[in-house]
Amino acid sequence: MTSWPGIGMMAGGLLGGISSEWIYKATGNKRLSRQGIAVAGMTICSMLFVTANYITDTNTSVFLMALGAFWAAFGGVSGYSVAIDFGGRNIATVFSTMNMCGNIGAGLFPLVVGRIIEKSHNWDFALFLFAGIFALDALIWSFLNPKGPLFGKDSFMITKVDSSQSIGKVGVAQLDITPPIGIYHRMWGAAKHDQATGVHRPLMLTLLWMAHSDEPSEKFVLITMDHCILDGAEIKAIRKLVSTSCNINEFNVVISLSHTHGSGWMSRTRSNLPGGELIGPYLDGLIQKCASASINAMNNSQPAFITFGSTRCNLGSTSRLL
Repeated sequence: MTSWPGIGMMAGGLLGGISSEWIYKATGNKRLSRQGIAVAGMTICSMLFVTANYITDTNTSVFLMALGAFWAAFGGVSGYSVAIDFGGRNIATVFSTMNMCGNIGAGLFPLVVGRIIEKSHNWDFALFLFAGIFALDALIWSFLNPKGPLFGKDSFMITKVDSSQSIGKVGVAQLDITPPIGIYHRMWGAAKHDQATGVHRPLMLTLLWMAHSDEPSEKFVLITMDHCILDGAEIKAIRKLVSTSCNINEFNVVISLSHTHGSGWMSRTRSNLPGGELIGPYLDGLIQKCASASINAMNNSQPAFITFGSTRCNLGSTSRLL
């Protein structure tokens, strides 16, 4: 029986979200689809918990509590959509404030209930407190009209980005570039091994080829690889071979590494270490695979509309308080 309320909350959350969306599509009324569902859910939940207190049969009482949990979650989903409606571009601040208040309440509730039970030796007061919280919740929800952002007309959630468009050809290729077992693999000082003993997940190379025309200066290649660090000589060799293979300006070959620390340090300067004799042949093969992938992407490219733009993200721009 202890699982019934949890099942009720799961079902209520799913149906609440579906119902809220359906009501909004049918009526176009945010207040009804957000606020209405929340007030109804919290009110019904409060009434069911009060009723459960007067039921003597345990199964029936727990069932009513589970039904109350259903309605609490049914109305509770509106908290997420209203946070988005109110938050606009400040959604992170609004949602985190709402979430932290919920965490504070969740932390205080068992302490308060414990004190009530300790003083009264009566669980009825705990149920009435629970029902009262949801009744108060319903009352507060009746004042929340999600008609727009809290922070003015300019606080829209989505930042406008002026984008440019072009017509060209685009091709994609992907290859497995996992180094062989036994290769030098000590990537950090705390490692207790020198050589790779197996493959947890394969390392991949993904290549994007784009061209606006047949001119070498109007072709572009972006290569992403699951590696942490590659020496400058390897980067230069890759760009040169890809440039020659695809008749592309060498400076238009961009290489990006995922910086995974699970790949090992693939540097020829480590050739004298255990498994290091495999690094040189592996890097030679990696350079060839980059060229092969670029040719494959170029030969399989398709006409495409390309939309691109740029903007700034100030997240984390100030990392110190003083």
